[in-house]
Amino acid sequence: MNPRWLKQNLVTIIVLVVAALFIGVTVYFERQAASGKQQIEDELADQQQRLEQLRKGNPVAPSPDNLQSVKRDFEQLQQLYQSLQGAIGHSAVEPPKMKDEIEFGQVMRETIARLDELAAKNHVKIPDGFTFGFSRYGPQSQSPFPCRNPPAKPEDCQKLLTLLTKQLLVIEKVSDLAIDSGVEEIVAIRRPDVEPTGGVGGSADALAAAIEQDPKALYHTYPFEFQFACGAKALQTFLNSLSKSDWFFAVKLLKIDTETSTGSSTATTFVPGRGTTPVAPLAPAEKASEVRRLLVTARIALIEFPRPETKPAKAAEKKAGRES
Repeated sequence: MNPRWLKQNLVTIIVLVVAALFIGVTVYFERQAASGKQQIEDELADQQQRLEQLRKGNPVAPSPDNLQSVKRDFEQLQQLYQSLQGAIGHSAVEPPKMKDEIEFGQVMRETIARLDELAAKNHVKIPDGFTFGFSRYGPQSQSPFPCRNPPAKPEDCQKLLTLLTKQLLVIEKVSDLAIDSGVEEIVAIRRPDVEPTGGVGGSADALAAAIEQDPKALYHTYPFEFQFACGAKALQTFLNSLSKSDWFFAVKLLKIDTETSTGSSTATTFVPGRGTTPVAPLAPAEKASEVRRLLVTARIALIEFPRPETKPAKAAEKKAGRES
């Protein structure tokens, strides 16, 4: 090729090369776009075909045999659940309905007075002015009645009184078991602070644990904490009485401090299902000492298996059927 010709037509050649490259790139992207468009059109056609098939289809309702099978399975499940409730004792603790906060305060004071008298009769030591977990409404409280500080609506107050009454019943039940088991001293009782925040602050015996009572859950959990001093035999009797109670109690945590005659102590914590044996090995220097008593902190939960609520409409239909 003539170099002189190339030199004279260099600009033209460069323009043609750039134009050829531009055309090539344009054709490439056009083909890519056409390919993508075709793919989208194919997918859309496939979806439209499926839609037409669904529209032309004839959905079949469940057969009577299938419905009867589902009904039988549901009834069997209900029977098994009721058997479980019967095996563990009361399905739920039903507290008496309180008319108002004044009636609850009277019932609470009567219960505390009875437990105080029972403890004195059985020589069980309790702190002066002990309120068995209800110091928020004790004699030294700024607000001796619930629902007042902060003020609560009637329906909210009734729910609060129901929950407080249930806690009072549980504390009374466990305290009775502890006293009857021969504990030497009840040091403290703590319960979750269910009262709304605001106004008076939380009580000194509030337990940092939540009540689990989801309406959709199969069971509800109400935690409590009891601190007491006793001998090994009394502790064994107390734990056995919990397991034999007509209410379903579960020991979630058991912490034991061993107090000896020399004043020294060792501690062990037992978590059922995860911990080891709840027996604390004594150190060599303590084996010769006599164990005076055990200082016990027990986290105890009431477990309830509530019955499923009956819908008003179905209940009315059943009632009408029986009357007819």
